[in-house]
Amino acid sequence: MTAAVQPSLEDPKDSWLVYADALQAAGDPRGELIALSQAIEDGASPGDRDALFERHAEAIFGSLAAHRAKLEIDWKWCVPRTLSVLIDPDDDVAAVIAALLASPLATQMQTLRLVARTPNDEKVELGPAVAALAEGLPENCTDLELVDERASKSRIIVSADYSPDENLVDFGELEALWRIPQLRKLHLVVADMTQVPLGEIDAPALEDFSFLGLRWGEGYSIPSETAEPLIEASWPKLRRLALRLPETLTYAWPEQDGAYVESERYDDYSNYYEQYEDDEGWHEDYDWAGELRGLLAALKQTEIESLSLTSFASASNLLEALEAGLPPTLVHLDLSGSDLGDDHVAWMVEHAEIFERLQTLDLRDTLIHNPSPLAALEPEVLHSDGGGAAYRFAVGME
Repeated sequence: MTAAVQPSLEDPKDSWLVYADALQAAGDPRGELIALSQAIEDGASPGDRDALFERHAEAIFGSLAAHRAKLEIDWKWCVPRTLSVLIDPDDDVAAVIAALLASPLATQMQTLRLVARTPNDEKVELGPAVAALAEGLPENCTDLELVDERASKSRIIVSADYSPDENLVDFGELEALWRIPQLRKLHLVVADMTQVPLGEIDAPALEDFSFLGLRWGEGYSIPSETAEPLIEASWPKLRRLALRLPETLTYAWPEQDGAYVESERYDDYSNYYEQYEDDEGWHEDYDWAGELRGLLAALKQTEIESLSLTSFASASNLLEALEAGLPPTLVHLDLSGSDLGDDHVAWMVEHAEIFERLQTLDLRDTLIHNPSPLAALEPEVLHSDGGGAAYRFAVGME
């Protein structure tokens, strides 16, 4: 008898239900998994599927069965579309990744997320995982996300001086990842971006790159090296680039709500609320024109369609970086969550030719309260009032 051929995810439901019947007739628990996954999509409780996992853990998860508590999976039929591995400081990272790559799920997953958790301020070393994936990521897995969970839930780094503490997650040598031949998407969520060297970017298949952190570089117009590998990058298929651009602000006594790691020096919250709650911080404009002009020029050599530059405070300097023009293929520009304000609207209208090829200009969650003059621009303007740049490196002076 010819073995049933697995449909593609784009095939209709009937194809998958026929496939499920064939698997169940052959005693393969994935047939029941398909039926239960469809039932969950239709509103059923996941309890029956969880019970199936208990009964057939070895068959479904293989070598990952012992690590099921570390997994979060977005199932479609019997396919793990997105597989997240939660990694804690005490885990044997190399062993977990070896179990993953030997699992039957590895041959099906499309997106792999490694989420490093640091609940007790202990470090996680992702280097062994990165090295193993660079050598053995299956061809079917085209999207990779490396996430410092604490950074993803934070909005500021707090320090008593201008050199922040070490990141709690060490991502290892990222350079080898770029050469994964099928890698289409790479998303990085980190704390201090200066501590995450990207290496030489030679990414033949990469279409989508995000680099989101809480500190872009040195403060007060000291040039950083963060943009350099992006300027020199070889990524001929790049279509989307997202960068967060947090700046440095100096406070007498910084708040710590949303801090990556709270500073013991400023843990007296009563002192903050009694004396410094109104301190909005001292900020010297960052030279985004000098920092990003080379990157924008380099992107003109690609066919990029979407560019996201968010959470910057030095809005006038950022706009200055755009004066040489945007990549001709760009259709979506995201400047949201920034300190762009009403005084910058006139500049954008005056330089309307910069934006004329765009389809959408995202100005949501900015300090622009009167967007009506922007109706003169060619693209659709997405706008909402907000608090401006929320992500930052906060340095205390007391």
